[in-house]
Amino acid sequence: MNGKLINLIFSALFWLVMLLSSGKLKELLEKKKKVESLSANSIEFISTENAQILRFSIQNDTNSEVTYNMEGILYAKQGENLIPIPQKENAIYTGASYYIEPGGFRQYEIRLTDFYDPIPCGSYRYCKTVGCLNVEVDFEYLQKKKRR
Repeated sequence: MNGKLINLIFSALFWLVMLLSSGKLKELLEKKKKVESLSANSIEFISTENAQILRFSIQNDTNSEVTYNMEGILYAKQGENLIPIPQKENAIYTGASYYIEPGGFRQYEIRLTDFYDPIPCGSYRYCKTVGCLNVEVDFEYLQKKKRR
């Protein structure tokens, strides 16, 4: 029994050394790290009399195509807390799916006033699922200064 256990340990150590020396382990770890790399950039919030629109780009730095749809969640930031903003009762999503190829990016735009009542000035976080990962963007809605 002890001999089998020792052989098993040496065999495991042998394959671990082989993986380390060939660079395969590092490649596997890098691949795992890269799969979890989605980000949002170029955040723009537009507020007019008729609509409030949030625009940002989603960067896919993975080895796989990812899909997403319009659903997301808007939170108000109050200190360290995130308070979910309730959606309108009659908010309608199209059900359409979009994709981002590996290494690519897409502009994402949501007309917030289609899903939420107009939001007041403040700090917000918008979260959405892309593939099986979450993308979060923080933005502020500041009151425009009136001209005299």
